Parts: sequence; structure tokens; C-alpha cells
Amino acid sequence: MDALLFDIRYAARRLVHAPIFALVVILTLALGIGANSAIFSVVNGVLLRPLPYKEPDRLVTIFHHYPSLKLEAPVSAPGFQAYRDRTHSFANVAVETDWNVNLTGIGDPERLRGVRVSAQFFPPSESIRR
Repeated sequence: MDALLFDIRYAARRLVHAPIFALVVILTLALGIGANSAIFSVVNGVLLRPLPYKEPDRLVTIFHHYPSLKLEAPVSAPGFQAYRDRTHSFANVAVETDWNVNLTGIGDPERLRGVRVSAQFFPPSESIRR
């Protein structure tokens, strides 16, 4: 324990004699800790926190694969209707598609991106985790 206290006192004396170096060390540590916190917040919110649904591991997205064309495509409208009407494997089937619009009015127009969804996309309120 005495050696640790000796090392800490020695380091403090050296930093007092080199204030520019001490400032660079403190700023580097602050930036590193801040960047680490920011990255963890994003990873936690996007990857680690579960989706606000009961049993989020049971959600699936269906795509059609066309190996001869080397193509992956979303389900068409008739395909969606077939899955919705004939499937017994899914508790619910919904559809979503990208949606881009221009917002106009006062000032410059602005391009907005969104998603259009069917009514089945939103579960009844009792299935949303609060």
C-alpha cells in the first residue's frame, strides 16, 4: 500500500511540473470517456434494449429470394394478401414500405422520409410493453 501512495505522490509532483502535459492527459481521458459513453448509449438503445413488444424474438421480416436473378425483393401486395389470408404460422401479418414526400409551405421545401404501414402493424395496446 505504501508503494501505491508513493507512486501517486510521485505522479502528482511530475504533473505539477508539466502543466501542458497534464492538460493534454486530462483532455485525452475526458474525450475517451465521453466517446465511450456516447457509443455505449447508441449500442444500448439500438442493439441491446429489447423492442417494445411482447416476445420481440418472434418478429420476422419476409423477403422473396430469386437465386437465378441474384435478387432479394420484398413481398408483393398479392403475396402479402396470401400470407395474411392463408397462413396459420403467424399470429399477425402486416406490411410496410418506404415513403418519401416533400414538405412545402412557408420557406424552402424539405424532403421527408417515412414508412407507410398497414393497420395490423400496430398491435393492440395490451401487447405493448410499458
